[in-house]
Amino acid sequence: MENPSPDLTKSQFALLVATIYLTMTMMGTNEMSSLVALPMMKTYFDVPDYIWGIFSSMMGGCYLVGCVLASFILKGLGFKAMFLSSFIVNLTGCILLQFTKSFWPAAICVMLTGISNGLFEISTNAASTATFKKNSATWMMLMQTCFGLGATLSPIVCKLGVKYFHHDFFSCFVAIGIIVATVFVFVIFVPIPIKFSNEDDPKPDVESSSPSADYTWWSTLSSGSAWICAFSIGMMEAVETGNNTWAPLYLQDVLHLDPLTDLVRYGTWLQVLFTISRFISGPIIDYIGYFPALYFSNIMNTLLLITGFLLGKKGPYAFVVMSFFYAWFWPTNICVFMKVFKNNAPLASSHIIVMQSLMNLPDSIILGAINSRFGQQWAFRLLLVFSAFSLIALTVMLLLYRRLERGSKEEVTIALTDNPQQ
Repeated sequence: MENPSPDLTKSQFALLVATIYLTMTMMGTNEMSSLVALPMMKTYFDVPDYIWGIFSSMMGGCYLVGCVLASFILKGLGFKAMFLSSFIVNLTGCILLQFTKSFWPAAICVMLTGISNGLFEISTNAASTATFKKNSATWMMLMQTCFGLGATLSPIVCKLGVKYFHHDFFSCFVAIGIIVATVFVFVIFVPIPIKFSNEDDPKPDVESSSPSADYTWWSTLSSGSAWICAFSIGMMEAVETGNNTWAPLYLQDVLHLDPLTDLVRYGTWLQVLFTISRFISGPIIDYIGYFPALYFSNIMNTLLLITGFLLGKKGPYAFVVMSFFYAWFWPTNICVFMKVFKNNAPLASSHIIVMQSLMNLPDSIILGAINSRFGQQWAFRLLLVFSAFSLIALTVMLLLYRRLERGSKEEVTIALTDNPQQ
């Protein structure tokens, strides 16, 4: 396979890939620790449900805060500082937590680890758009597989922490902190040779160009393409999230399946197919192209949703298979951002992820209200609406991309005409 990043030597590329993949693994390990640590934390401090609800809502916003912080750190201090800050914030939370004696001080420390998830997210995605210039989907899908690896190992790490450190939920964060600190030491000494360019608008056909130092948040917010990209990935993420959150309730409350057997089996196979897809599908997406891959995966999810609803109690088989195809959504959309924004993709993607997260914030509230008003089946069934919106947004995004490409080719033609010696 040819060097996916022509600007880097093979050794630079290998170290950068190791940094990106290890950081994504840390994100999965940290994020999924909540499955074990947070219920233990609630019991340890005997937290009332209404207080826990407030804390859970605040935890939901921590990821977004981290994404926003990362976008500003990237622009102001560069890639290396962005990576280091994600580890520093996480370790600060893990360490300070060990000295807390009551719920809210502990909650603030745990929220710091939640903020680090947003920092991890932007660090890996921004760096990957600047690094994986060739066979992008293959490298992106493998990167996301690392998240799955970390998420799979996380409950085991927490269990071992409690076993060996004997300090209830605090021990989970000791174990997580030790692993994060180990990777942090590695990242400190790895050079990240991704620099900003001082050129004004490098030539649009040059894929290896560095991000422009002049590109800002306003550049993204004033771009129609950015808003369409944010809406498109947001609708696809709503389908993915919906199959993880609303499908189990649909299976339990509408199809009356057993949560301790059927739902456990459903959740297990959902994650298995999702991880397998992330591991093997990258070359397929690179071969057929990013836009065709997004069309195909969206259409397959729509057909599987319809089939599942028609099959009744056999429907979960179709819903499980959806995970194989929506596993394509996030990495392939990031590859599309690379095509649309070219050298400025690291900065643009960091902004678009924040915009998408804000767009999706009210989804669960709206779907929950619809379920309460019209019946338990409707939140999950309305994923068909999100699928339709994502296909419409994808079509608009494709048309905008083709128009941008035509404009880029005209600029190149003019430049060659003006400089015939080239």
